[in-house]
Amino acid sequence: MRLNPKLAKKIVNKTMNVLGKNINIMDYNGVIIASGEHKRVDSFHEISVQVIKKEKIIIIGENEAEKYKGVKPGINLPIKFNSKIIGVVGITGKIEEVEGYGRIVKDLVELMLQQELFYSELDRKNKVSENFYQQLLSNKISDIDLLKDRANLLKIKYHLLRVILVLKLEPFNAEMVTKKMQNICDKGNFYNNRNKDVFLIRGENLILIKSFSNIKEKRDIEINIQKYISEIKKNYFKETYQFIVGVGSICEKLDELYLSYQGAKHALEVGEKIHKMKDNEYIFFLNKLGYDYFLPFIPDNYANYYLHNLFNHDIAQVFSKNDIGHILEALYNNNLNLTKSADELMMHRNTLLYKLKNIKSYTGINPKEAKGLFVLLIAYHLYLYEK
Repeated sequence: MRLNPKLAKKIVNKTMNVLGKNINIMDYNGVIIASGEHKRVDSFHEISVQVIKKEKIIIIGENEAEKYKGVKPGINLPIKFNSKIIGVVGITGKIEEVEGYGRIVKDLVELMLQQELFYSELDRKNKVSENFYQQLLSNKISDIDLLKDRANLLKIKYHLLRVILVLKLEPFNAEMVTKKMQNICDKGNFYNNRNKDVFLIRGENLILIKSFSNIKEKRDIEINIQKYISEIKKNYFKETYQFIVGVGSICEKLDELYLSYQGAKHALEVGEKIHKMKDNEYIFFLNKLGYDYFLPFIPDNYANYYLHNLFNHDIAQVFSKNDIGHILEALYNNNLNLTKSADELMMHRNTLLYKLKNIKSYTGINPKEAKGLFVLLIAYHLYLYEK
């Protein structure tokens, strides 16, 4: 452990707040690297060199101080870390005022160093763990034996039920998201158990690797994810302008994480373009996309031809100027039941019948038939996606 100016300044500030006396910290070469008297920083402190050489406390009275370079009255004590002297801490003041504080300050400084080492080691382990997960999401570890060895070294379970969630936050602010993420992690004790939930920042998205140890049924997992994300949104991101989540496939092994990640991105893209238009949805599951799953794979030239040439009218223009889409969705939600669909749309049943007749005349397809409704829904969702 080495004393550096940043760490020394942090220790000086904390110690002075407790003690109310000026504190100096000198490195192993006797240079003041932090002090409550800022003008003394980077100056040489002659007595601290003797403290290090003799490995003992040296007290300097008012009459002695002027004999030594850069020294003022006070007490100077060696700072030890793992039984080795790494620097000196000095308390400036009259002997009768500071002598009693010497041992307390020395112990306090050494305790802070131990604490700093603990946090830096924890941070290092977290960064190693994060880098490992980032590589998994990119599918950059092709050797399964190497992957298992690294997981074992980091004490991360290879076999565990996991699912990737991609959280899109707009506007995205990396500093804000990092603070929020740290708050969630501190509350949930995530980084102390790397087999639980893990948060990562990837590009301008927040990635959550959600783990499940006991729940086996997919339905229960979906319910838990919805509840969990709702709590996160409510408690940490309620002021965010936009909050959308894509949920990937469930995987049982670490080497399958990238598949869940790709699926979560896919669900987010499709959900954002199509389904968030309805009922203020913001959580989109890959396994609930249905036929919408294929929309991103349709080349633009085929999509445009489908929308502009295969119907009686230019279907894209029809969708842009009418409420056809909402009518189609209501029919789908209510299994072609006209009365329930009219209630959902808050219109009279006869009004709905009139609109359905117009849809048939616009498109040449009858939306009251299952086959016709399916064709029109695909066209509508393709229109939303391309738009």
